[in-house]
Amino acid sequence: MKRTRTAISMVMFLIAACFANSAQAVPITATIDLADNYSLVHPWGNGSETVNEYMWFDEGQTIDLDYNYGIITLDGQQSFSLTGNSSTATLDIVALIFDLNDESDGFAGGMMAFALNGAPGAFFFTNTNYGNSVFNSSTWNWQDHMLNVYAWGGDAFNGIGIDFSFSAEVPEPTGLALMVAGLLGFGVARRKLQ
Repeated sequence: MKRTRTAISMVMFLIAACFANSAQAVPITATIDLADNYSLVHPWGNGSETVNEYMWFDEGQTIDLDYNYGIITLDGQQSFSLTGNSSTATLDIVALIFDLNDESDGFAGGMMAFALNGAPGAFFFTNTNYGNSVFNSSTWNWQDHMLNVYAWGGDAFNGIGIDFSFSAEVPEPTGLALMVAGLLGFGVARRKLQ
């Protein structure tokens, strides 16, 4: 009877750990990458562009995100300052989602809703190659838990293109640690029963 109760309690702990693991988003603060001019707003479309010049994200800006098993979402609306050669702008990101679960290069798709100097717009990111460049991708460095994302998209209606690159350290979800602890506990309990 005691063995049965111990086994049942271990199984219940594992089930609870799995549910905690699947339901938990990890908050991350990502640094907007300015290297190689990968984070900017630029003219794009059919000649009716509302942006007249290239404008880059100003230095030192970060974005608060939630990461949950390959899905990245925006943690509340956030504003960013941009500077071009002769003008400045404010980019408000209203909503953002990236699905990084594609196995080939780590990017399945995404969507961004934004306002540039108050003018609303939106576009979708797809798994796209242009020439030899992967335009929407993510890479992991598993040793230090660093995630790097590069996304490119265009809003043809407003004539705006946005290139957006960021990197962040993504900690292990605590639910995963609970599941591992549960498995270890289950192994210890089983050994004691033998």
